[in-house]
This record gives sequence, structure tokens and C-alpha cells, in this order.
Amino acid sequence: MKTTRKSIVVSALGLLLCAAMLIGTTYAWFSDSVTNQGNKIEAGTLDVALLNNSADISASVDPVFDYDLWEPGYSTGAVLAAKNNGTLALDYEILFQDVATTQGIENVLDVLVDGVKVGTLADFMDGEVLLNGSLTAGQTSVDKAVTVAMQTSAGNEYQAATAEFDILLRAKQSAVETDGFGSSDYDAGATYTTEATTTQP
Repeated sequence: MKTTRKSIVVSALGLLLCAAMLIGTTYAWFSDSVTNQGNKIEAGTLDVALLNNSADISASVDPVFDYDLWEPGYSTGAVLAAKNNGTLALDYEILFQDVATTQGIENVLDVLVDGVKVGTLADFMDGEVLLNGSLTAGQTSVDKAVTVAMQTSAGNEYQAATAEFDILLRAKQSAVETDGFGSSDYDAGATYTTEATTTQP
């Protein structure tokens, strides 16, 4: 009997010892890991420049049309182009902005592009586009000769009349680049943020 009890006690102690050893044991499982390195997000740039006879006049305070002795038959002009200095493709528009006239002179000032009349200054006073196009990164548009000419039929009522305006070049993203899913439509809704304005005293 004593031998049986001793065997049971020894067995119980052995089980406790095994349990204690199992508690301290770390189980091994298969595992693996990989790292994809060097991920980077860098925004592109949208940067456009206005050229006159290939010279950048984007920040110039010297007006392209600057003459104070206009008379019937007088004309002058500029050779305008847009240049994409950024890294993104863009759409651009060139138009007249902040147009201010007196005595209705805008009705007798013809606007010509490459020698072809496209209207009078009056036709471009509400944001109508004069030139437009699309440019890829680093591309420059074809030169366009823009001329303003006073009609020979302008009468004495236009003496001392004035017309002032800015030349606005505006740009927006063009739906050219594709995103990570192969779509080029993500920027199809991009809009121009600058609007032309007109002042008529």
C-alpha cells in the first residue's frame, strides 16, 4: 500500500514538473517577412511662362502694347507663345484681362492673329480666349503674331480715347499623365482659376 501511494506521489510530482517545463517552453511556428524599400511621393510642378519674341515676359512690368499716339490706320503687336517650365502636362489660354476703355474705342480696334482678323477688342473684353493649346513638360507653343490695329474708318469721336489691358496666360492640369491604375481621367475636371475682368468707365 505504501509503495502504491509513493508511486502515485512520485507520478504526480513528475506530472507537475513536466507541466512546469511546458509552461516555460516557446512554441516554434513558420514565419517570413519582406520589405519593399524606397517608396516616395513627389508632387509634380505646373509652371507656365509667357513669351514675346522668345523672351520671357511673365514677370515684366513693361507692357507689350505701349504707345500714346494712336491714330486711324496705326497698328502694333507682339509675337506671343506659352512655355511649359514644369514637369506636368498642361492646357493653357491667353486672353486679355482687366480691359478698361473710354469713348467706345474698343469697337474700332481690330485684333489680328497671324494677320487674320479675329474680332475687335470689344469681342475679347469678357474673357473670350485669344490663343490656347496643350503643352507637355518642357514644350513651347508655336509663336503667334498678335496685332492690334486702329480701323482707318475711326472718326474724330475717338480722339483722346484710351484702352488699357493686361495679357493673361493661365494654365491648368491636362489629362495626359496616368495614375497608378492606368487612368488619365483623374484630372479631367481641372479648371482655370483666374478669370478675366473688364472695366468701362
